[in-house]
Parts: sequence; structure tokens; C-alpha cells
Amino acid sequence: MEKILSDWTPKEIEALKRATDRLKVAQPKTSPQSIKGVYYNEERDFYSVYVFAGGKKIYAGRVMELDEDRIDRLKAKARATYERIAKS
Repeated sequence: MEKILSDWTPKEIEALKRATDRLKVAQPKTSPQSIKGVYYNEERDFYSVYVFAGGKKIYAGRVMELDEDRIDRLKAKARATYERIAKS
């Protein structure tokens, strides 16, 4: 990054860093990095939960708050449903 900003003054670089920090704080919730298959829908303010089974991405449901127990139950139910359908 320093090469890109080599012709900028230290004052300009500090201003850029402050502005970037403010933007990071102002950003809405994002998808949690630690929970695989959970994505945040910014427009509707909820988390979509997906499970990967049989090489496919399967919708498991949605949650308003990050509750890992509920997310795990949704994923387990979706996997069971997928396996039941795949066997038939």
C-alpha cells in the first residue's frame, strides 16, 4: 500500500486512514466468518442459513439473530430432509 501512496503526504495518508476507520464502523452487520453457510441479507436484515449436502447448496432457513444452536438445528433438519428425498 505504501507504494501506491508514495506521492501522498503523511497528512493525507492519516486522513485516509481516519476516513477508512469511520467507514468500517458505519458498515452494517456482515456475514459471520466463523459460521459456514450463514449469509447476512442487508436489505431485509436477517441471516440466511444454507447447508452443503451432496455437492449442493441447500436453503435451510433464516434467523433474525445469530443463535448458533438454532442455526445448527436448521442445518440438521435440512440435511435430514435432503437425505430422505435423495433416498427416494
